[in-house]
Formats: sequence, C-alpha cells, structure tokens
Amino acid sequence: MFPEIPVFFGAGNVTELLDVDSLGVNATLCGIAADLGASILFTPEYSNKTQGSIKELKVASQMMILSTERQSSPKDLGIDLMILKEKRRRTDANIPDKYIEAKERKMWKTDPAGSVRIGIIPDEKRTDEGLIVAEHENSTILGTTARAVLDTLMDMELVSTLEHAGYLGRELKKAEIALKFNRSYAQDDEF
Repeated sequence: MFPEIPVFFGAGNVTELLDVDSLGVNATLCGIAADLGASILFTPEYSNKTQGSIKELKVASQMMILSTERQSSPKDLGIDLMILKEKRRRTDANIPDKYIEAKERKMWKTDPAGSVRIGIIPDEKRTDEGLIVAEHENSTILGTTARAVLDTLMDMELVSTLEHAGYLGRELKKAEIALKFNRSYAQDDEF
C-alpha cells in the first residue's frame, strides 16, 4: 500500500528459536526478505549460537542483491556463507597395498623443557579474530595462528621433544579453529 515506506524484517526471533546453526537460517530468511522487498534486516546477537548473525545477514543480503542484479540464483557469486561444508570436495587418498596401522602410545613423557598451557582470548568486537595464549613457566606467547605460536615456542627453545611439539601443534590448531568459528576451547578436550 505504501511503497515509499521501507519494510522492516526481523530475522532474530526465528534464528533464536531454532536449534540450527544460524548461517543457513539467516541466508534463507534473507532470501525471503529480498523477495518481500524488505529494506531493513534486524537481528540481535544475544545468545551464543547467534553470535555473528549480523555479519551473516550482511553477507546474505549482498548475495541477494548481487543475484537480483545478475537475475540468477544466489550461487556462484564469488561470495558465500559456506564454513564447515565444501562446495566442491577435493580428491581423497587411496588405501595403498602396504601400510602400517597407526596406534596411540600408552605412555606420555613430560618434556624436560616444561609444559605449556593453551587458551584463547576471543575478540569481542569481531567474531573471526582473537588470540591464542601459550603459557610456559618462562614466558607467555600470544598469537593469531597455531603456526606462529608453535614457531615462537620452538625458536625460544621452550619445546625439546618431537612428541611435545606434535601435541602442541594439535592443540594449538584446535585453539585456532575455535577462534575462527567463535567456539570455546579447553586444552585436551574434544573439539
């Protein structure tokens, strides 16, 4: 009735009331909003599961505008909201004729250079950045990637065994992934 008045579209309540990752829900709601001619999208980021919803709606709205301009579906636009799934799967390895089955060691040896406690400090302003914290009795290292933190630990000679370096590499990568996906992290816990 009043085309000059912008349409306000509230997506937050739907996202908040579904036990579904917000990415797909926000993209779908944005598509509906675009079809309805909505000019304003609204979502809060109140709960943990909806953190990042504002950014998701922004990217989804860019996708919808671009697809409207191209008169196509919101696919193959050069931008996407894919995070955990792949659009195209890479080639998997084949099982060789001869191999050795991997086994975990029963015993763990403490590194003579000392232990390292790992944690994260999420960046509250941006959900895709933060810091990895590696605390050793001689120093505390802060970094944004597992590689940088492990390289620094190695350069400072705070790691002296291959077993410890391998363990730290696994844990630091879990911490980096937790930051990337805005998840919590606890050392030695399953991700």
